[in-house]
Amino acid sequence: MTEQQAQLFRSPFAGPHDPKDIPKYQRQLDTIRRLLSRPYGQWWTLAELADRAGCAEQSASARVRDLRKERFGGFTVERRRGEQGVYLYRLLEPRL
Repeated sequence: MTEQQAQLFRSPFAGPHDPKDIPKYQRQLDTIRRLLSRPYGQWWTLAELADRAGCAEQSASARVRDLRKERFGGFTVERRRGEQGVYLYRLLEPRL
């Protein structure tokens, strides 16, 4: 296994990634987590999250999925169908 292959294997994000992309994914994750948590309970479309995070909707969707994973906080992210079939997402306030 080459060093690059080893780095790809250690990626905290799903799938094989170039190690240079990891900081970008982390910035997206941090931005989307901040957006979803201020204020708790506000609904967001993937388009809104992507626009504010400066990424594609597919990346925003992947980061929302990441937030649900234990290694990224195990957050509760709800989804509901909005108007014209567009899904909306919100992060529930953590219970203490």
